[in-house]
Amino acid sequence: MIVGIGIDILEIGKLKRIIKFGKNEFLNKVFTENEIDYAKNKKRIENLATAFAAKEAVFKCLNLPARFPVCFKEIEILRDKNGRPRARLSGKLVKKFPEKGFRFFISMAYTKELAVASVFLEKI
Repeated sequence: MIVGIGIDILEIGKLKRIIKFGKNEFLNKVFTENEIDYAKNKKRIENLATAFAAKEAVFKCLNLPARFPVCFKEIEILRDKNGRPRARLSGKLVKKFPEKGFRFFISMAYTKELAVASVFLEKI
Protein backbone atom coordinates (compact mmCIF):
# COMPACT_ATOMS: atom_id res chain seq x y z
CA MET A 1 0.00 0.00 0.00
CA ILE A 2 1.34 3.47 -0.95
CA VAL A 3 1.52 5.61 2.18
CA GLY A 4 3.52 8.58 0.93
CA ILE A 5 4.40 10.56 -2.20
CA GLY A 6 7.02 13.28 -2.51
CA ILE A 7 8.48 15.36 -5.31
CA ASP A 8 11.15 18.04 -5.46
CA ILE A 9 12.81 20.19 -8.11
CA LEU A 10 16.09 22.06 -7.74
CA GLU A 11 17.95 24.62 -9.82
CA ILE A 12 21.39 23.12 -10.42
CA GLY A 13 22.94 26.60 -10.62
CA LYS A 14 21.71 27.34 -7.11
CA LEU A 15 23.39 24.21 -5.78
CA LYS A 16 26.61 25.17 -7.58
CA ARG A 17 26.58 28.59 -5.89
CA ILE A 18 25.90 27.09 -2.44
CA ILE A 19 28.72 24.58 -2.83
CA LYS A 20 31.12 27.25 -4.11
CA PHE A 21 30.29 29.55 -1.18
CA GLY A 22 30.57 27.02 1.66
CA LYS A 23 31.98 24.01 -0.14
CA ASN A 24 33.05 21.41 2.41
CA GLU A 25 30.75 22.59 5.19
CA PHE A 26 27.61 22.25 3.06
CA LEU A 27 28.68 18.99 1.41
CA ASN A 28 29.54 17.35 4.72
CA LYS A 29 26.37 18.59 6.40
CA VAL A 30 23.98 17.36 3.70
CA PHE A 31 25.60 14.43 1.89
CA THR A 32 27.06 11.16 3.11
CA GLU A 33 30.53 10.05 2.11
CA ASN A 34 29.02 7.52 -0.32
CA GLU A 35 26.96 10.23 -2.06
CA ILE A 36 29.95 12.57 -2.38
CA ASP A 37 32.18 9.77 -3.69
CA TYR A 38 29.59 8.75 -6.29
CA ALA A 39 29.31 12.31 -7.62
CA LYS A 40 33.11 12.74 -7.66
CA ASN A 41 33.56 9.47 -9.57
CA LYS A 42 30.99 10.57 -12.15
CA LYS A 43 32.40 14.13 -12.14
CA ARG A 44 28.90 15.58 -12.36
CA ILE A 45 27.22 18.13 -10.10
CA GLU A 46 23.93 16.76 -11.46
CA ASN A 47 24.42 13.63 -9.33
CA LEU A 48 24.52 15.72 -6.17
CA ALA A 49 21.57 17.80 -7.38
CA THR A 50 19.37 14.76 -8.06
CA ALA A 51 20.42 13.22 -4.73
CA PHE A 52 19.49 16.44 -2.93
CA ALA A 53 16.11 16.58 -4.71
CA ALA A 54 15.54 12.92 -3.82
CA LYS A 55 16.35 13.58 -0.15
CA GLU A 56 13.79 16.41 -0.13
CA ALA A 57 11.22 14.19 -1.87
CA VAL A 58 11.83 11.37 0.64
CA PHE A 59 11.36 13.81 3.50
CA LYS A 60 8.09 15.03 1.97
CA CYS A 61 6.71 11.54 1.41
CA LEU A 62 7.45 10.58 5.04
CA ASN A 63 4.88 13.22 6.02
CA LEU A 64 6.58 13.98 9.33
CA PRO A 65 5.45 16.77 11.63
CA ALA A 66 7.43 20.01 11.23
CA ARG A 67 8.84 19.62 14.73
CA PHE A 68 10.41 16.22 13.90
CA PRO A 69 14.14 17.04 13.57
CA VAL A 70 15.73 15.44 10.51
CA CYS A 71 19.33 15.55 9.45
CA PHE A 72 19.78 15.30 5.68
CA LYS A 73 22.47 12.67 6.23
CA GLU A 74 19.80 10.39 7.75
CA ILE A 75 18.47 10.03 4.20
CA GLU A 76 21.11 8.50 1.94
CA ILE A 77 20.51 8.14 -1.81
CA LEU A 78 22.45 5.21 -3.19
CA ARG A 79 22.50 3.53 -6.61
CA ASP A 80 22.55 -0.17 -7.35
CA LYS A 81 24.89 -1.71 -9.94
CA ASN A 82 22.48 -0.67 -12.72
CA GLY A 83 22.32 2.93 -11.50
CA ARG A 84 18.81 2.69 -10.02
CA PRO A 85 18.41 4.95 -6.99
CA ARG A 86 17.36 3.73 -3.59
CA ALA A 87 17.04 5.39 -0.21
CA ARG A 88 18.62 4.18 2.99
CA LEU A 89 17.48 5.73 6.24
CA SER A 90 19.47 5.98 9.45
CA GLY A 91 19.20 7.58 12.88
CA LYS A 92 15.74 8.56 14.08
CA LEU A 93 14.22 7.93 10.66
CA VAL A 94 15.10 4.24 10.46
CA LYS A 95 13.51 3.71 13.87
CA LYS A 96 10.26 5.25 12.65
CA PHE A 97 10.42 3.66 9.16
CA PRO A 98 12.29 0.32 9.45
CA GLU A 99 13.62 -1.22 6.22
CA LYS A 100 11.62 -4.41 6.67
CA GLY A 101 8.35 -2.49 6.85
CA PHE A 102 8.76 0.15 4.14
CA ARG A 103 10.12 0.43 0.60
CA PHE A 104 10.93 3.53 -1.47
CA PHE A 105 10.47 3.88 -5.21
CA ILE A 106 12.59 6.75 -6.54
CA SER A 107 12.80 8.39 -9.94
CA MET A 108 15.35 11.13 -10.66
CA ALA A 109 16.14 13.18 -13.76
CA TYR A 110 17.98 16.34 -14.74
CA THR A 111 18.42 18.83 -17.53
CA LYS A 112 21.16 21.40 -17.92
CA GLU A 113 19.37 23.65 -15.43
CA LEU A 114 17.10 21.52 -13.24
CA ALA A 115 17.15 18.34 -11.18
CA VAL A 116 13.94 16.60 -10.19
CA ALA A 117 13.05 13.58 -8.06
CA SER A 118 9.84 11.82 -7.18
CA VAL A 119 9.45 9.25 -4.44
CA PHE A 120 6.72 6.80 -3.47
CA LEU A 121 6.75 5.13 -0.07
CA GLU A 122 5.17 1.70 0.19
CA LYS A 123 4.26 0.01 3.44
CA ILE A 124 5.01 -3.67 3.06
